[in-house]
Amino acid sequence: MDHDIIAKLAASLKAGDLPSAQPRDIEAAVRLIADELPHTPVEDVRNAMKALNDQRQFDHTRTLGKAWLEARSFDASITKRYAQALIDLFELDPAEKLLTDALGEARKAEAGAQAKSEIPEYLGLLGRIEKQRFVKTGDLDRLVSATDRYLEQLSGEPSNEGFWHAINVIASPMLR
Repeated sequence: MDHDIIAKLAASLKAGDLPSAQPRDIEAAVRLIADELPHTPVEDVRNAMKALNDQRQFDHTRTLGKAWLEARSFDASITKRYAQALIDLFELDPAEKLLTDALGEARKAEAGAQAKSEIPEYLGLLGRIEKQRFVKTGDLDRLVSATDRYLEQLSGEPSNEGFWHAINVIASPMLR
Protein backbone atom coordinates (compact mmCIF):
# COMPACT_ATOMS: atom_id res chain seq x y z
CA MET A 1 0.00 0.00 0.00
CA ASP A 2 1.44 3.36 -1.04
CA HIS A 3 1.28 5.72 1.94
CA ASP A 4 1.56 8.79 -0.31
CA ILE A 5 -1.58 7.73 -2.20
CA ILE A 6 -3.42 7.17 1.09
CA ALA A 7 -2.34 10.56 2.47
CA LYS A 8 -3.38 12.33 -0.76
CA LEU A 9 -6.73 10.54 -0.75
CA ALA A 10 -7.30 11.50 2.90
CA ALA A 11 -6.45 15.11 2.05
CA SER A 12 -8.92 15.04 -0.85
CA LEU A 13 -11.63 13.66 1.40
CA LYS A 14 -10.98 16.38 3.98
CA ALA A 15 -11.34 18.90 1.17
CA GLY A 16 -14.72 17.39 0.28
CA ASP A 17 -13.74 15.35 -2.76
CA LEU A 18 -13.61 11.60 -3.29
CA PRO A 19 -11.57 10.89 -6.41
CA SER A 20 -11.69 7.52 -8.08
CA ALA A 21 -9.66 5.10 -5.99
CA GLN A 22 -9.32 1.47 -5.06
CA PRO A 23 -11.69 0.38 -2.27
CA ARG A 24 -8.79 -0.64 -0.02
CA ASP A 25 -7.19 2.79 -0.50
CA ILE A 26 -10.45 4.55 0.44
CA GLU A 27 -10.70 2.36 3.51
CA ALA A 28 -7.10 3.17 4.48
CA ALA A 29 -7.66 6.91 3.93
CA VAL A 30 -10.77 6.83 6.12
CA ARG A 31 -8.84 4.94 8.80
CA LEU A 32 -6.08 7.57 8.60
CA ILE A 33 -8.62 10.36 9.11
CA ALA A 34 -10.21 8.44 12.00
CA ASP A 35 -6.82 7.93 13.64
CA GLU A 36 -6.06 11.66 13.36
CA LEU A 37 -9.46 12.84 14.67
CA PRO A 38 -8.15 14.45 17.85
CA HIS A 39 -6.08 16.82 15.68
CA THR A 40 -8.34 17.20 12.64
CA PRO A 41 -10.45 20.34 12.19
CA VAL A 42 -14.18 19.65 12.41
CA GLU A 43 -14.72 21.15 8.94
CA ASP A 44 -12.39 18.54 7.43
CA VAL A 45 -14.37 15.70 8.99
CA ARG A 46 -17.66 17.25 7.88
CA ASN A 47 -16.30 17.53 4.33
CA ALA A 48 -15.06 13.95 4.30
CA MET A 49 -18.35 12.57 5.58
CA LYS A 50 -20.35 14.58 3.04
CA ALA A 51 -18.10 13.39 0.19
CA LEU A 52 -18.44 9.78 1.35
CA ASN A 53 -22.22 9.98 1.66
CA ASP A 54 -22.49 11.69 -1.72
CA GLN A 55 -20.65 8.72 -3.25
CA ARG A 56 -22.75 6.23 -1.26
CA GLN A 57 -19.76 5.08 0.79
CA PHE A 58 -21.93 4.71 3.89
CA ASP A 59 -19.75 2.11 5.62
CA HIS A 60 -16.90 4.62 5.62
CA THR A 61 -19.10 7.44 6.86
CA ARG A 62 -20.20 5.12 9.68
CA THR A 63 -16.54 4.48 10.52
CA LEU A 64 -15.83 8.21 10.80
CA GLY A 65 -19.02 8.91 12.72
CA LYS A 66 -18.33 6.20 15.26
CA ALA A 67 -14.72 7.30 15.65
CA TRP A 68 -15.83 10.92 16.10
CA LEU A 69 -18.22 9.98 18.92
CA GLU A 70 -15.42 8.08 20.66
CA ALA A 71 -12.84 10.86 20.27
CA ARG A 72 -14.61 14.22 20.24
CA SER A 73 -17.62 16.06 21.58
CA PHE A 74 -20.99 16.48 19.87
CA ASP A 75 -21.02 18.11 16.44
CA ALA A 76 -24.43 18.61 14.87
CA SER A 77 -23.37 18.27 11.24
CA ILE A 78 -21.21 15.21 11.79
CA THR A 79 -24.08 13.61 13.67
CA LYS A 80 -26.41 14.34 10.75
CA ARG A 81 -24.05 12.71 8.22
CA TYR A 82 -23.53 9.73 10.52
CA ALA A 83 -27.28 9.26 10.94
CA GLN A 84 -27.80 9.53 7.17
CA ALA A 85 -25.28 6.74 6.66
CA LEU A 86 -26.87 4.54 9.31
CA ILE A 87 -30.28 4.98 7.69
CA ASP A 88 -28.92 4.03 4.28
CA LEU A 89 -27.33 0.97 5.88
CA PHE A 90 -30.76 0.11 7.38
CA GLU A 91 -29.38 0.51 10.90
CA LEU A 92 -32.60 2.26 11.85
CA ASP A 93 -32.65 1.79 15.63
CA PRO A 94 -29.11 3.17 16.16
CA ALA A 95 -29.88 6.05 13.77
CA GLU A 96 -33.06 6.88 15.69
CA LYS A 97 -31.20 6.92 19.01
CA LEU A 98 -28.42 9.05 17.55
CA LEU A 99 -30.95 11.56 16.19
CA THR A 100 -33.02 11.65 19.37
CA ASP A 101 -29.89 12.35 21.43
CA ALA A 102 -28.77 14.96 18.88
CA LEU A 103 -32.13 16.73 19.09
CA GLY A 104 -31.67 16.98 22.85
CA GLU A 105 -28.24 18.56 22.36
CA ALA A 106 -29.35 20.90 19.58
CA ARG A 107 -32.36 22.14 21.54
CA LYS A 108 -30.32 23.13 24.59
CA ALA A 109 -30.28 26.87 25.27
CA GLU A 110 -26.48 26.95 24.97
CA ALA A 111 -26.42 25.13 21.60
CA GLY A 112 -24.85 27.13 18.81
CA ALA A 113 -26.34 28.25 15.54
CA GLN A 114 -24.87 25.27 13.66
CA ALA A 115 -26.57 22.81 15.99
CA LYS A 116 -29.89 24.65 15.87
CA SER A 117 -29.73 24.77 12.06
CA GLU A 118 -29.62 20.95 11.95
CA ILE A 119 -32.86 20.46 13.93
CA PRO A 120 -35.09 20.41 10.80
CA GLU A 121 -32.73 17.88 9.22
CA TYR A 122 -32.84 15.67 12.31
CA LEU A 123 -36.63 15.74 12.31
CA GLY A 124 -36.72 14.97 8.59
CA LEU A 125 -34.35 12.06 9.09
CA LEU A 126 -36.58 10.70 11.85
CA GLY A 127 -39.41 10.81 9.29
CA ARG A 128 -37.19 9.00 6.84
CA ILE A 129 -36.55 6.29 9.43
CA GLU A 130 -40.28 5.73 9.76
CA LYS A 131 -40.62 5.68 5.97
CA GLN A 132 -37.86 3.05 5.75
CA ARG A 133 -39.61 0.99 8.43
CA PHE A 134 -42.78 1.14 6.36
CA VAL A 135 -40.88 0.04 3.24
CA LYS A 136 -39.34 -2.83 5.19
CA THR A 137 -42.51 -4.00 6.96
CA GLY A 138 -45.48 -2.69 4.99
CA ASP A 139 -46.95 -1.48 8.31
CA LEU A 140 -49.20 1.44 7.40
CA ASP A 141 -48.85 2.90 10.91
CA ARG A 142 -45.20 3.54 10.05
CA LEU A 143 -46.26 5.39 6.92
CA VAL A 144 -48.65 7.54 8.97
CA SER A 145 -45.87 8.22 11.48
CA ALA A 146 -43.49 9.23 8.68
CA THR A 147 -46.09 11.52 7.14
CA ASP A 148 -46.85 13.07 10.54
CA ARG A 149 -43.15 13.76 11.11
CA TYR A 150 -42.86 15.45 7.73
CA LEU A 151 -46.04 17.46 8.30
CA GLU A 152 -44.66 18.62 11.65
CA GLN A 153 -41.85 20.32 9.75
CA LEU A 154 -44.29 22.29 7.64
CA SER A 155 -45.94 23.92 10.66
CA GLY A 156 -42.85 25.98 11.53
CA GLU A 157 -41.09 28.84 9.79
CA PRO A 158 -40.89 28.49 5.99
CA SER A 159 -37.51 27.20 4.86
CA ASN A 160 -35.81 25.26 2.10
CA GLU A 161 -35.99 22.17 4.34
CA GLY A 162 -39.78 22.58 4.45
CA PHE A 163 -39.86 22.22 0.68
CA TRP A 164 -38.31 18.75 0.88
CA HIS A 165 -40.53 17.70 3.77
CA ALA A 166 -43.56 18.74 1.71
CA ILE A 167 -42.36 16.55 -1.15
CA ASN A 168 -41.96 13.66 1.29
CA VAL A 169 -45.51 14.18 2.60
CA ILE A 170 -46.87 14.10 -0.96
CA ALA A 171 -44.74 11.08 -1.90
CA SER A 172 -45.57 9.02 1.20
CA PRO A 173 -49.05 7.90 0.05
CA MET A 174 -47.52 6.89 -3.27
CA LEU A 175 -45.51 4.22 -1.45
CA ARG A 176 -48.68 2.23 -0.71
